[in-house]
Amino acid sequence: VSDADGLKENVLNEKTGWIVKKRSSKAIYEKINFVLSLKRKEHNKIRKSAISRVKEQFSIINQKKLFVDFYNE
Repeated sequence: VSDADGLKENVLNEKTGWIVKKRSSKAIYEKINFVLSLKRKEHNKIRKSAISRVKEQFSIINQKKLFVDFYNE
């Protein structure tokens, strides 16, 4: 994900994915090459962390509560 507003909050850099500088094709290119060079064990670790984070932090119930709380403020 890029470091654009509203996106980087969804990813824990180097734990559940990677954040790159927005509008930087060079940064994206370098990060893609880095990710492709990862050993399967490291790739699976990141993947499992990302799946776990989505299930815990971004469930429908949790998102509904956040929206209700936001609009009730």
